[in-house]
Amino acid sequence: MGVWGGGDFALMTGLINLVALSGVIILGSWLSGEPPRMAGWREIRVPYWIGLVLAAGGATVVLGEFSNLILFLFPLPPWLTRTLEDLTGGPIGWTLFSLALVAPATEELLFRGLLLRGFARRYGTGAGLVLSSALFALFHLNLWQALPAFLAGLYLGRVFLATGSLVPSLLVHGLFNGLPVTLAALGFVVAGYNVPHQIGAPGFQPPLWVAGGFAVLGIGLIMTKTWSPLSPQRVSDKVTE
Repeated sequence: MGVWGGGDFALMTGLINLVALSGVIILGSWLSGEPPRMAGWREIRVPYWIGLVLAAGGATVVLGEFSNLILFLFPLPPWLTRTLEDLTGGPIGWTLFSLALVAPATEELLFRGLLLRGFARRYGTGAGLVLSSALFALFHLNLWQALPAFLAGLYLGRVFLATGSLVPSLLVHGLFNGLPVTLAALGFVVAGYNVPHQIGAPGFQPPLWVAGGFAVLGIGLIMTKTWSPLSPQRVSDKVTE
């Protein structure tokens, strides 16, 4: 195929994302004098990591069904359907490079590592979470991804604030983007979950699958709340130091 077809499209998308956002991240870190925080993840207890994995896996189902509902109410235009099919329909390596490696790395460094910390210092933790998540949603440039992205941004931001490190949110973001694609590549496909939508024919996931997703997500949220490394006061101190 040409440069913009199949796996080439996924590769080019990842490279453009990497080049464009890397410049913004470097400039933002230089201007703020605060490079994104990575340290501290080694002190996080194992149950918290397990909770993160469960939350990421469950969220792929729950937010995926939320997206299906939006698609049912507002069907995708043909051009966007073809774009998403090109992004996920090529070789698994290029797709994972773009979705599960480049996108989480650049987006977490920018939206949680720089914007959330800056907003939280200026406006407070709650407002910082909302503002950074809203910008994260707008960054996706379409209604169908924006609302789920806003909800995901709230959780990713809370993970960063609760750990003081970007490593956990990078893990969650990478799993969320990469798990459905990886399962499909391994032959485990679920209608409405990791099967590409056909133009004009949105579908929903099986009810039991959705119920399981809610259960797994709920367990993950409880675990990450119970074993959160930092208390609310420590979170505030970490952001404003």
